[in-house]
Amino acid sequence: MNKTYSAPIKYLVPGLFILIALGGISLVVAGTLDNPNPPGTSDLFSLEEIYQFIYNVDKQIRQGATSHTFLPENGPSPTMHTTTDIYNLLQRLPATGCESSYIAGDDGNLRRGATKRYRNELDGTILDQNTGLLWVQNGDMIGTLYPNFDQDGVSLDGNVSWPHALAFVEKMNDGTVVNYGYKDWRLPNVMELISLVDYGRYKPAANPVFTSIGDEYWTSTSHPNYAESSYSYTVVMKEGLINKRAKTNYYAKVIAVRNITPIGETNY
Repeated sequence: MNKTYSAPIKYLVPGLFILIALGGISLVVAGTLDNPNPPGTSDLFSLEEIYQFIYNVDKQIRQGATSHTFLPENGPSPTMHTTTDIYNLLQRLPATGCESSYIAGDDGNLRRGATKRYRNELDGTILDQNTGLLWVQNGDMIGTLYPNFDQDGVSLDGNVSWPHALAFVEKMNDGTVVNYGYKDWRLPNVMELISLVDYGRYKPAANPVFTSIGDEYWTSTSHPNYAESSYSYTVVMKEGLINKRAKTNYYAKVIAVRNITPIGETNY
C-alpha cells in the first residue's frame, strides 16, 4: 500500500533533501532533525520507495508542475533499484551519450552523468527532461519554412548572420512566424546548446527526436576577447564542436529555446 512521505530526513539518502529544496518542495518530518524516528518505525522507506519518490517528483518538476504528488508508483519496480540508481537520478549534468570505449577510464567506459531524456510534445516542440528547457523540434525553421527570410551569404539555405538569427527569434515572439503557442523564445546560450550534443552520434551529433538538424548553430553568447564583442560562439551539431564566428559576416542556422519555469528559477 502507498505511504505518504513524512520520512525522517536523516534516513533519506544524501542529496534527496537538496533535490527537494531545489524543487521548492516542503517535506513533513517525522520527529525532528535532532531526534528523528528510529529505524524500524513505519515512517521509514525502502530504497525502491525512495527511488520512486525522487523519480516522480523530479519528473513533475521538469515538466513545470506547480504542485507535486508525493506517492510512489503502485507496487515495486520489476527490477528493484539500488543506491547507485538513486545517485544517478540526483545527477544534473547529463551524460555525453558516448558508448564507445577504447581504454578503461574513458567516457565510453564510465558513462557518468544523467541519461539524456527527451519528450516529444507533439506540437512542434521537444522537452529536455534533464534541463527543463523546451526546444523547437525543427532544427532549420528558416530553411524549411521561411527560406525567403534568408538573404545572407548563400540565399535560401537557412544560414543567417547572428543579428538576423536574433531577429528571426523576435519574429517568433511577435507572431510573424510560427511560434508553437509561445511568445518567449530566445537564442540559446552556448551551454544550453551544447547540452543537445549527443557524442554517441555523428553527422548530426543530436538525438533523432529533432528534425532537419544542420551543421552549425548560433548561440546568444558573445566571445569575451574581441573588441566590441564582434564574435559569438557557435555549436557545430555535425560533430559536437564549439567555434567562434564573426557575427556579421558568418552564417549559421537557428534553433530557439524557452524556459518552462519562470525566469529566475533554476531549472538545470
